[in-house]
Amino acid sequence: MKKLFAIIISIIIFQYSCKKDTASPEHPTAVFSIGGQSGGFNITYTDTSFIIGTHDALVLTSQSTNADSITWNFGNGKKSNSKNTLLTYDSAGNYNVILTAYNKNGTQSLASKKVTVMERVLKGISINNLDLNKFSPSQNGLPIFTKLNLWLEIKFSQSSTDATTSNGDILAPVVFKSPVFSNIDSSFHSSLTFTIAAINKVILNCPVNNYEFTSKGRGTIVNLYGQDNVATYLLASSSWSGTGLQVLNGGNPASSKYFGLQTFVAGSPTNIKLDCEYQQ
Repeated sequence: MKKLFAIIISIIIFQYSCKKDTASPEHPTAVFSIGGQSGGFNITYTDTSFIIGTHDALVLTSQSTNADSITWNFGNGKKSNSKNTLLTYDSAGNYNVILTAYNKNGTQSLASKKVTVMERVLKGISINNLDLNKFSPSQNGLPIFTKLNLWLEIKFSQSSTDATTSNGDILAPVVFKSPVFSNIDSSFHSSLTFTIAAINKVILNCPVNNYEFTSKGRGTIVNLYGQDNVATYLLASSSWSGTGLQVLNGGNPASSKYFGLQTFVAGSPTNIKLDCEYQQ
């Protein structure tokens, strides 16, 4: 009788242990998506590798299953444990974004994507629909001039606390100053373009789709200055329109080389186009 009882107890224990095994946590599966915005266009990166520019910000979203916790490793020494997190790089290079998903038992799953981060190198600038005789009547404080020396400056404002002058000029570091176009007649109504020599490498190390730098006129700023024999004047600034650097043809900023900023003269838009090339 005792022997039969022992056999029954063994069977019960065996059945219980089997049920316990089948109820154990399932293995996690790490999955994530990458998205962002540029020029008003939503972007979703579906490839296992992709290109972005320095300082651009993308959103990483974990879509992992059966995961009790996650860890992001961006490949640049930075990590995160949030389900949604920002991806941005300060330096050009090749990086691996790795998501690790864990369950309560410590079982883990990995998912990764390769990121190529490149710098935008400025190759040329053009300003279209430049109508000089509209500046004086449309802006208070500008004299009626006959001839001006003109030049463009590109600035990069990293903070909304950067000081602004009375004429709306944001006091930020100058990234590039164009050659001076001398003695331009006030009746000039055309376009100005110039190419930057390869020997004078200008890195436009500024973001395209990082909201921190593309709102309220901050980020990349293009100013048009004029100078006569009396003073220097800020004729137009992209910061006046309150928009940042935009991809002209929409879509992925890393597959485009043309970026635009817009300023206004007498209520009419004047477009400034930056011709860039991606380099590591």
